[in-house]
Amino acid sequence: MIFTKSKFIEERDGKLYSRVSGLRWFTNLYVRKYEEDIILWKNYSPEEHPKYDNYDAIEVNKTANIPKDYDGIMGVPISFLYKWNPKQFEIIGYVQGNLFRELTEKWLSKKIVENYYKSGQTGSIKEDYHILSYYNNRKPIIPYMRIFINSLDLQYNRSECKN
Repeated sequence: MIFTKSKFIEERDGKLYSRVSGLRWFTNLYVRKYEEDIILWKNYSPEEHPKYDNYDAIEVNKTANIPKDYDGIMGVPISFLYKWNPKQFEIIGYVQGNLFRELTEKWLSKKIVENYYKSGQTGSIKEDYHILSYYNNRKPIIPYMRIFINSLDLQYNRSECKN
């Protein structure tokens, strides 16, 4: 096996095979890994899980930080897909562009755009962009791509308690 900076090359039967790091293949075919529950240990905290400025959901910065007791929509990083268990979480959708337009009429406000640039940030955003935003310690944040999810565990537990 030969290691290079961005990939490794494996020699088998006189042929070289390489793997590109950071590449994932997702499928709707059965994969045993998707039956593994994500262990949730964090409790919901408004300080750690701020609400989005332009959608009724909370920000979760890492899959490991998904709160075990939050009953509502959460925005998680796209890396969540690697650990997703369809029996544990419902994926509502990819949260930018056309889908976000379908979910809400609230886009970036003039206030958040002004505060974004006043805080010294340099990204290219403007009013009415179809992207998420929230405040963290009074600083406007535009998170990288998010996926909206909902916990099916809490829904199951609620329906069990009613019966």
